[in-house]
Amino acid sequence: MNTADKKSFISVLFIIAIDNFGFGLVFILFAPLMLNMHYGMLPSISDAGTRNLFLGLLFAVYPLAQFFGAPLFGDFADHFGRKKALYYTLLGSVIGFLLSGFSILATSYTLLLISRLITGFFAGNLSICMASIADLSPTEKLRARNFGIMTVVWGASWPFAMLAGGYLSDPRVNPLFNPALPFWCAAILTALGILVVARLFVETHEKKEKVYFDFMKGLHNVKQALLISKVRPYFVLIFFWTLGWGLGIQWFGSFSILEFKIPQTIISIYLVIQGAFWTLGGSLINPLMLRRFNSRQNVLIGLPLVIVLLIACGFATTYLWFVWIYMFAAAFASFTFANSNNLLSINAPAKIQGSIMGLSQSMMSLAWLVVPLAGGVMGAIDPHLYYFGAGFFMACGLLVLLLTRRAATS
Repeated sequence: MNTADKKSFISVLFIIAIDNFGFGLVFILFAPLMLNMHYGMLPSISDAGTRNLFLGLLFAVYPLAQFFGAPLFGDFADHFGRKKALYYTLLGSVIGFLLSGFSILATSYTLLLISRLITGFFAGNLSICMASIADLSPTEKLRARNFGIMTVVWGASWPFAMLAGGYLSDPRVNPLFNPALPFWCAAILTALGILVVARLFVETHEKKEKVYFDFMKGLHNVKQALLISKVRPYFVLIFFWTLGWGLGIQWFGSFSILEFKIPQTIISIYLVIQGAFWTLGGSLINPLMLRRFNSRQNVLIGLPLVIVLLIACGFATTYLWFVWIYMFAAAFASFTFANSNNLLSINAPAKIQGSIMGLSQSMMSLAWLVVPLAGGVMGAIDPHLYYFGAGFFMACGLLVLLLTRRAATS
């Protein structure tokens, strides 16, 4: 990479880090906000089942809005450039985070729901950043390496989100702390991201003249993704990967509480460690494996390990066994995620990388929309099904890849 490309790459990594920071906060904050009557977000007469229903709705509206917003901004980025698209998505995210903080102070569930819709709609940063990485990575090896670095940064930001959500929201740590404060921090960091893009990011994509906005693009994208024969299996692979990993991570806290009666502070610590293992997968396992294998081979090696480890989580009889099995699953999940995205990117035409990544994020958003619904049903039957189901979905992704003839790589 030349100097301009390196600066652009650094700015993209910064955006990915703050994007994941804001995304991760809800895994720590929303459960106590909804389930603890002390916060007053829901009427005190609400029973536990009703509170869980409202919690699931909060989790679901973000990917629902993202499902419609991400592909729009992906097309926008292809037509008007990555830089301008990042300005809009980051500004919208700032507004969403500010409204989230205000709604918590106002103890308004309705405003919080609206804020999650806004934040989700403008959460097209990831697809734009991934398209920018593809623009900056002309070869398969370089692209795989850069996607690996992306997963490292993504994982490295996770512990900060867990710590910020766990401690900055707790007035027992400091009287000035409250559950709104982590969202204020996310808003400030995202605003800083706008400045980073302005100063460092150099446009990576040739702009086009016309753009046609379709607010049903998310639905059309799912259909389109399944019709593009060359990349169809990789869209489906990413969909099943997201279902499997999303089920495991989103219901990690619930499983810890329901099965092992673990307090929230201990859960937060283990989620921080999980982020470290995720980073390990991208920073150590991925580059080592890329020296000997291509991305397809890496997924075929890593995904079976993730499947076995996730299913083993469901059989764990002690919390210590459960969390350490899960940590190793996180390392290999990170590794397979980077290589799965690289498979999609290298098999897509260069001129529509933004659209392809928008399609990918639509598939991921659809999966994240299914996760709270599937998890709610599984938890009502048996919480162990979280991890048996996660392994099953990952196995579906592996089966799709095994049935796919290897495409030519650049």
